[in-house]
Amino acid sequence: MREIGLADIYTTICAGNIDITQEIKALIEVPKACSFDDQIQCIFMGDGTKHHLIEKSIGENNIGNARLLPYQYTAMLERLLSLADIRIVSLAPAMEGVAIPSRAYSYMASGLPILAPTALHSDAEEYTCLPIHRSDRASS
Repeated sequence: MREIGLADIYTTICAGNIDITQEIKALIEVPKACSFDDQIQCIFMGDGTKHHLIEKSIGENNIGNARLLPYQYTAMLERLLSLADIRIVSLAPAMEGVAIPSRAYSYMASGLPILAPTALHSDAEEYTCLPIHRSDRASS
């Protein structure tokens, strides 16, 4: 995928709408945490009402290994998702217990690891049995 500036290195991907259902604070922390390592790239694909907050954070924190890509149609989306070493899914605290992001299902079907910043004892933790990251939010 060099034609769009992606390197052949460890790749995190968050694909889909970035809107009020996403835990934006957690999503912003992923590229910040990886910014020290030039062998990791963080890709965000899609649009949405909160997309600009990720763009703003990447710019303000001068994060060179994060990329924002617009909405991708199926063929390109599948190609880009196949590059992922880990996929990211998040859910706003207000949505926990109400919904599981639909992208989580396709991510689980891929068999790749998922980074899911969630509250303690969330549905994501209960159903995947793979708590990878814990937020500092109070448990429910």
